[in-house]
Amino acid sequence: MAFDIEADDPYDLDVDFYHDMNLIELARVFVDEGLFGNIPSNLEYYIDYDAMAADLAHDYTEILIDGVVCVYRCA
Repeated sequence: MAFDIEADDPYDLDVDFYHDMNLIELARVFVDEGLFGNIPSNLEYYIDYDAMAADLAHDYTEILIDGVVCVYRCA
């Protein structure tokens, strides 16, 4: 199904957008927000954010807009 600018409302699109953030920073935000559950502070140093960013890259895209790195996902 294609988006028709004349007939469709852009606000109906399900887009997540993270301004001034790369995938590694997004992984850190997800951990901080508890998306992966409660992680004890003594284990936080063992989290591989690079690996998490690589996994996130399957669903999210990093783009450069006017010199600013942003991440988005269309669901």
